[in-house]
Amino acid sequence: MQKDFEGIVKVYYQGQTMTGYLQLTKDIQTIHVKVEEQELLETFKNNLNETFVFHCKKMKSGGWISLFECQLQKFHASDENEAEVIFRPGIYIDNSFELQATDLQDIKLFGLTASYTQLHLLFQGLNTQEEIKGRFHHHNNEIIFKIKLGSWERGTLFEEIKQPRVLVTFRTKKSVGFHYLEDLFFRFTTMVSFLANHFTPVEHFSYKNKHAYTKGMSKIFYSSREENMFLQKPKITQYLHRLQPNSNEIKQAIIDPMISKNFKLWMHFVSTFRFKHQSLEDKFLSYYRCLESLGTHHNGGNQKYASEELNHLIENLDTALLQSDFVFSLEDIDHIKKSTRGGNAKPAGDAIQQLIKKELHVERVEMENYEEDVKPFVNRLKDLRDRLSHGRSYTLKEKDNERIMKLKEIVQELLLKELGFNLAPQTYDFEAPPKASIRNVKESIKQLREKEQRQIKNGGYLLSFEEEKEQIEKMEEEQ
Repeated sequence: MQKDFEGIVKVYYQGQTMTGYLQLTKDIQTIHVKVEEQELLETFKNNLNETFVFHCKKMKSGGWISLFECQLQKFHASDENEAEVIFRPGIYIDNSFELQATDLQDIKLFGLTASYTQLHLLFQGLNTQEEIKGRFHHHNNEIIFKIKLGSWERGTLFEEIKQPRVLVTFRTKKSVGFHYLEDLFFRFTTMVSFLANHFTPVEHFSYKNKHAYTKGMSKIFYSSREENMFLQKPKITQYLHRLQPNSNEIKQAIIDPMISKNFKLWMHFVSTFRFKHQSLEDKFLSYYRCLESLGTHHNGGNQKYASEELNHLIENLDTALLQSDFVFSLEDIDHIKKSTRGGNAKPAGDAIQQLIKKELHVERVEMENYEEDVKPFVNRLKDLRDRLSHGRSYTLKEKDNERIMKLKEIVQELLLKELGFNLAPQTYDFEAPPKASIRNVKESIKQLREKEQRQIKNGGYLLSFEEEKEQIEKMEEEQ
């Protein structure tokens, strides 16, 4: 959880030392820097579209916070030789030891842990005594993943215990850049958001720095992105599918699709509820893009003729043109052959119709107030896509709205089938969070302290990479 910080700091930037006032709270993330060096003032003024990196030392505690992707917000000159410059960081590291880094990519890591606060309901039966482990390969790296339930957030003695965090770790044998691991978590977040049917962002990242024995873990926070994100409390009745806490199902539903070439299918769909202020028209275009891509994927690249059949057709066409009574130039023949290859694609509407009929086993599409055959349903969606994507002025009608809502359901069901699951009404029996009491609060604190001590003795991890890999191999053999 982010801890608010407000205070005076020493600011270090490219060999320059300045005084600043840093605010990192839920609502405000800014740093006010007092700049006296004229050359530095000109650098900031002449590079308004650039971002900067500042390393800040807290005056009271002595700890460090590194600010990355800082964008200039205001420039206030108090006199000719001094100015106050206000920046907003994009990402910052608390308890930082990356004081030589001039870019996030300079930070090399062997692992990164993400904390999620809205994810525990996705994994059925996951408890604090066990963790899910597995491994996969991505871009020539072997990666171990680990999912476990963090400690419960407790309220007062008279309040219910709040929902727990889910901690997800990706570890690599060789060091990689921060953005490599960040991309993996973007993909992981996309897949779990699809299954949960609501956006589940990372609260923060943490990693073991070289001073972890005495200085704890470094934590990475994004500045307030919530202002653009559509955040809502999870409702278990809206989940598309809940997962069993075992590595096989996690790999099937999350890991394999997130590193596959078809990942963009889920990415386009999740984008419709990732951000606020999206129009229904924009959402429709994303749904249609998913459906079109699925149609191509399920129809062999959406080609009328297979490669061998097409090549044979082109050869016959070439011979016929050369032997024709009408004299074709070689340039004309080449143009005709290229046009024939380019026209090999099936109409997108045909592929979508085949997909719906084959995968969903329907001939008619049922909506709230009426129904229609698959062909006119798809044709009207295609017409609507053409109107909206070509910038034509068009106002959605009531039937358009119903078709869009039905399109969303169809895409959800097809994407879920891609993962090997069926979309069906589900009822869940789950216990409410336990009431807080003096006894269970003391017990949870005791367990947490014992766990922290074990981690400290083992350098911040309970097992080394090789030990975890060996444990996973044994588990896979048993399965």
